[in-house]
Amino acid sequence: MTDTQTYERTTIYSDTIIQSLKDWWGIEDWESAYSRTFSPHISGSISERERVMKVIRNALSLLKQLEWDTGSAKGTLLVPENKFDEYVRELIEELYDLRPVPDFILNNVDWKGVASEIKSDYSECEWNGHTYYYR
Repeated sequence: MTDTQTYERTTIYSDTIIQSLKDWWGIEDWESAYSRTFSPHISGSISERERVMKVIRNALSLLKQLEWDTGSAKGTLLVPENKFDEYVRELIEELYDLRPVPDFILNNVDWKGVASEIKSDYSECEWNGHTYYYR
């Protein structure tokens, strides 16, 4: 399974991306790395180094976008597009006491429609070629 497949199916926090930059590439201060040309020592073929640099640049750009949009790059939940309906259902069930509502009703709620309505409150970003929503 590639990183892309993992991220596509999983909600992630922006802190995970920040920690990955530290652990995998030794980037302690992502903001400094974003504002200057950064070239870590990466072993492997030229194509592998280019691929890794692309991932690093994408991660840094995403963190900057989150900082602009939310005021901080840390602690932002990124929900993959293919999991947004499921996320919305869990969110609604957490926020509202739906225990009195029978399952035969809850199981027939148009969760895609509910998610579509809520999506306007979220911003969209791309990470590893997949769309994520956050707020």
